[in-house]
Amino acid sequence: SITNTHWSRTGFLKFKIPQDIKSLNSVDLIISIKVYKNAEQPDLKFSLNVQAVPENTWSKATITWNNAPKAGEVLGSVILDQSQDDKLSKLTIKLDAKAVDSLLKKSKDREITLALTNNVSTALGSIVSKDAFLTIE
Repeated sequence: SITNTHWSRTGFLKFKIPQDIKSLNSVDLIISIKVYKNAEQPDLKFSLNVQAVPENTWSKATITWNNAPKAGEVLGSVILDQSQDDKLSKLTIKLDAKAVDSLLKKSKDREITLALTNNVSTALGSIVSKDAFLTIE
């Protein structure tokens, strides 16, 4: 999380892209997510951005809001309703393939980092499963 942003949160995902993938024509991020219900504001929406993170030296064991890498360009976004059944739902977010390809070309070890961000301060929270996938064509 970024300090002093109340409800805003940032999560980081790191992906190793296989050597045999030479170009990216289409990139989808597949995650499971639940947006918690707010009984007082049932029509409130949750904004989720997927952002490029140019810096890959972070580790899940040591990352904090003090040392987290900066999120950059927005690669994709979606507006979500609150979860009605209180379960995780599978979500596919189409990403800007050219921007992801550029991020990959700058990586020395073929690892890329994506940030899941909610930069709109609303009274909604979410949970994202740690299982995330990229589909690349």
